[in-house]
Amino acid sequence: MKQNRLFPILFLLIGLTLFSCKKQKIESRSCEGTMTILTSGYNQDSVKIFIPNVFTPNFDTDNDIFGVFGTGIVSKKLTVYSGASKIYTNDEDAFWDGQVNGKVKTGIFRYEIELVTIHGETVNIEGKFTSLGENPNEFTLENCADCIFGDMIDSELGAIFTTNESLSGCP
Repeated sequence: MKQNRLFPILFLLIGLTLFSCKKQKIESRSCEGTMTILTSGYNQDSVKIFIPNVFTPNFDTDNDIFGVFGTGIVSKKLTVYSGASKIYTNDEDAFWDGQVNGKVKTGIFRYEIELVTIHGETVNIEGKFTSLGENPNEFTLENCADCIFGDMIDSELGAIFTTNESLSGCP
């Protein structure tokens, strides 16, 4: 009889622990991202490629899309994955608004990008990025210096500007 009384309390404690661990995981990895160019030998003098590692699809017109920026690019194809599942593909402009089935997604995602340069070269890129979702101030960023938003990127020079984002934990 005493075991039956403990079961609901134990279940509640386990549930709260799992939920808080998931949120902590996203918070601690907030602006981490990777970019690996899988193609070698393309003309890097006239082709510049820049990809942000974080965005905030909250419809405030600052950093609402994720994608590739640069010069010397003729066409782009973007595929976004959540775990092993393909959640988005765009063959036209290689930008994603963070939505799947009309709902904004938050978390860390994997991408694959295929570019064709002005020289006819195909460049394949893969990496990870973070979506802070519709309510980015719910997350406290530990190191804002690791964040590269789209509005920081100059297509010729790279990430040289300061962002317009106003996030908790960032100056």
